[in-house]
Amino acid sequence: MKSFNAFLAEQVIVNVIINFIIAYYLSSIMLSTLINIPLFASKNNLLATNISGDLLVGTFIMGLIITLITSVITRRKRNKTKQTLGLFIAPNFINKLPHSIFKRGVIIGIAPVLTIGLPIIITLMAFDIHHLLSKDYIIYHAFYAAIIAGAVSYCAVSRTLAENPKHA
Repeated sequence: MKSFNAFLAEQVIVNVIINFIIAYYLSSIMLSTLINIPLFASKNNLLATNISGDLLVGTFIMGLIITLITSVITRRKRNKTKQTLGLFIAPNFINKLPHSIFKRGVIIGIAPVLTIGLPIIITLMAFDIHHLLSKDYIIYHAFYAAIIAGAVSYCAVSRTLAENPKHA
């Protein structure tokens, strides 16, 4: 296994690139037929495409899935290595995340919803923005997904590396 920092950087970069491509591609397919994307779904169709639903639900699901995938990959790579890896010192907030991958995924999924997604919605409401052009939203969404993926993968991989299974 590479050094902790090299492995962590690789995982973050890979997740940023993959999630940008996925978000751009899926958004282009699903949203290009729409002219505008509303901030909120209409009351008679709560499942309709809307920015707030994407930021809240999509961010949570992305955080959960990235955490589940990257944690398993990181654990497998650590367990396969024959060399002594030593200790990975993670920031305090990372070390406080639970050992259970699913619980960790839920927390890492909720955190960006509350710290990034919700403030964006509040900001759009404060600036009286009720919709975005579809072509613009596709780009914004791809960059948003990439940024969130980088933060989520940093947290998930750092916590998994901090487990130090051979030195516990």
